[in-house]
Amino acid sequence: MDINQDTTKISVDINNQKGTKKSPGRRILYYFAVALMTVIILLLLGYLIFLRPMMTKPISAKLSDDLSPIKTQIAAYYEAEEEAEKEEILSQIEFPEHLEEPPIFLPAEEETDSGGNPPVCGMPRDMVFLLIGTDSKKDWTYSSGLADVIRLIRIDFVKKQINMIALPRDMIVEFPEGRTTMESPMKINQAYSLGTSGVQKYAGGGNGANSLAEAIDYNFGVKAEHYMVVNFQFVINIIDAVGGLNVYLPQAVEDDYFGYFPVGQQYLDGQSALDLMRIRMKYNDDFRVGNQTIVLKSMFARMKNPDMFLKIPTLVRQFKDHVLTDLSAEELINLGNCVLKEFSTEDINAKQFTREHIQGGRELIPSMNLYLFVYKWGDEAVKFIHDTLKGE
Repeated sequence: MDINQDTTKISVDINNQKGTKKSPGRRILYYFAVALMTVIILLLLGYLIFLRPMMTKPISAKLSDDLSPIKTQIAAYYEAEEEAEKEEILSQIEFPEHLEEPPIFLPAEEETDSGGNPPVCGMPRDMVFLLIGTDSKKDWTYSSGLADVIRLIRIDFVKKQINMIALPRDMIVEFPEGRTTMESPMKINQAYSLGTSGVQKYAGGGNGANSLAEAIDYNFGVKAEHYMVVNFQFVINIIDAVGGLNVYLPQAVEDDYFGYFPVGQQYLDGQSALDLMRIRMKYNDDFRVGNQTIVLKSMFARMKNPDMFLKIPTLVRQFKDHVLTDLSAEELINLGNCVLKEFSTEDINAKQFTREHIQGGRELIPSMNLYLFVYKWGDEAVKFIHDTLKGE
């Protein structure tokens, strides 16, 4: 028997056993990796089960996307070549009687063509938004109130343009028969209120944005695809959340109640920005709309500042908890990132009506049983709205 050979074999066996046994350090690393993978899997499951549905769920009721028979007939009217055919179709369409032709917004495809370039951010060619500011102050349920600010906004993701038009709250509008229990005509700001849960005089359901969107579609032919409703307190909160705004006023603005704003560059917190946007007593509604546009552009410029990135969670939470919109939190984030990354302040084309398009006067408003000041309008106003949204 070879003692040296046996000794060598025993030594090898012992060393092999030591090699297969994990050291304390390797065991800790192994358990840490398992724990980390478990946490990642749990987080992923939590996101898919709980957070993802919350992020993709619309915050408020969606607008109706049904193509009504009337819209189909109007499109057929404009496509018809024979006068007799047009007259036949026209006899079947209900539209505001003070217009010569039924209104419909039909942007030609080439109007957003830009040398064959695709839309940025993987977005559709364009989106039409309805932005509404109500005169309610702290009613986060938006159960009542009138539309104090009304903007139609078309974002062109090919030309990279944001085309915006303000609709004065005193514009007179009407509804098609059977869509509301409130008698027409009415002011356009009332068209919002009749759809709110506190009034409930609109047959289409949803909220005030839904009734206002139908009024705009029926009277001006523009179908909003998305909407956002904010109130006074939200405006204050969101401007304060971004650290206030630096605005430039081309002329001094003063008001006995809201105060004085000098000409030139100045800083505004949320409350002072809201005050500026509400002033009109010594001026007119057109002047107020102009100041609102100045604040909106300043807000856009502020949001493009790199330090806003850290504020995104706070801003999304403000939107999610305090606005009405058919967009989800995920859609808000994607849209906001796209607009801030791809668009500049110079890409915002904001217009408002002049006396060429609307005329002031008094009209009996049946729901109030009073003759009130209103803006009357016709085919020229409709054309101006459409041209503005097309960027013309």
